[in-house]
Amino acid sequence: MVGTYAAAWAAILALAGPGVDERDGDRLESIARDVAAAVDEADERRLPVRGPDGRARSAALLVAVGWHESGLAADVDRCERFGDGGRSVGVWQLHRAGGWAGMGRADLCADRGAQARAALEAVWRGGACPGGLGGALTAYNEGRCREAGPYARSVLAAYGRAWAAVYAAALK
Repeated sequence: MVGTYAAAWAAILALAGPGVDERDGDRLESIARDVAAAVDEADERRLPVRGPDGRARSAALLVAVGWHESGLAADVDRCERFGDGGRSVGVWQLHRAGGWAGMGRADLCADRGAQARAALEAVWRGGACPGGLGGALTAYNEGRCREAGPYARSVLAAYGRAWAAVYAAALK
């Protein structure tokens, strides 16, 4: 069984690629801690991936969503740059309508852990859509249920790379 922090950190390293410098490494490690805390605090029934290693897999998925949404870029992480015409904030590019968890922009930007919890909840809510994980990711991205499209396929590909890295790290 893989721990959530180890899964999140291995997923970040796999997706961020080589050349993570020490300063950025500290920030990315902090993201891994926030992801792990969000997943560890969640009720198991509200995880997007369940079953064996469900928490570790959910952590890797949450990293893959963040990586796809923001590239885990420092300026996006610090809320110095916003997406979707200023409507999306933070690592997971949360939209007000779909996942600000009742918080204002400043409060959300000041609390990456809250962002991670809101993103995890938004992906889980998308699980009510048909199409499994692809449908959930499409709902996260578009705010409505639809057949999995390019966004979901791209996140699932990143998730696959991330989980392969987690699995490889666990075998060492």
